Amino acid sequence: PVIFNFHGYSGQADGFYNMTDLVGIANENGVVLVYPQGALLPGGSTHWNAAPRNASSPSFVNKSNVDDIGFFSAMLDEINQNNILDLDRVYAIGYSNGGMFSHFLACNTDNVFAAIGDVAGTMLLDTYNTCNPSSPTPLLKIHGTSDPVVTYDGFDAQGFKSVDEVVDFWKLNNNSNDSFIFSSMASTSWANYMGPVDFEKYTYESDLNGPSIVHYKMLRGLHWWDYSLDNDLKTSVLLWDFFSKHSRE
Repeated sequence: PVIFNFHGYSGQADGFYNMTDLVGIANENGVVLVYPQGALLPGGSTHWNAAPRNASSPSFVNKSNVDDIGFFSAMLDEINQNNILDLDRVYAIGYSNGGMFSHFLACNTDNVFAAIGDVAGTMLLDTYNTCNPSSPTPLLKIHGTSDPVVTYDGFDAQGFKSVDEVVDFWKLNNNSNDSFIFSSMASTSWANYMGPVDFEKYTYESDLNGPSIVHYKMLRGLHWWDYSLDNDLKTSVLLWDFFSKHSRE
C-alpha cells in the first residue's frame, strides 16, 4: 500500500513528514509513504491546485496554472516503475490545502484511490460543483469545530464548503446510508496549546463499501493535524485504522 501525504498551504514536505508521525505505522505494515512538495505561487507560498485550473475560484490557495493532477500521476508511475505497489491500496491524505487537494484528486482520477482523508481541509466551490467521481471513494474527515482558518461551517468568500456539505457530497457519491453510528470520547492528553478537545465520531455505512465515511468532529479543536496526544487518538492512528479497512473495488 502507498499513502500520498499532501502538506498545507505554504507548507514544506519535510516538515509535514515529521508532523504526521506515520513512520512507525508504515514500518509495521509495509506501507510506502510519499511526501510531495507543492509548487510556489507567484507570491512565494507553496500550494496545491485544488480546483480546475480554468475555474473562477475565489480561493487564495488556488491561483496558479500548475498541473498538480499530472504531477500526481507522474509520481505514481515513477514510484511504481518496478511494480512495488499494491494498486488496489492507493491512499491520499492532506492537511488544510492538502486536504482540499485530496478531494480534487478523487474527483479527477479514474478509480485510483481506495480511500482518501482530509484533516482541517474542505472542498473548494468549483471542485464541489464539477466533481464527478468515477467510483465510490471512502472518506476520513477530521475537523475542529473552532477552526479559524478553514471554518467548520464553510466560508463563502473563499469558496470553502462546510464540513457537512463535504460529508453529504461523499455520502451521496458512495451510496451511504443516511443513518450513522455515533460514538464519543474525551481526550485526556493534550499539548498546552490545545486544551481539552472532545471527539465525536460519525460512521456512515454503505451497502457497497462498508464504513464508507468516518467523520471525527473535534469539539473546540482548531486548525491542527493532531487533536490529542493520546496514542490511540493521534491522527496517524485514526488514519491507518480507516485506510487499512479499504481496498479498491
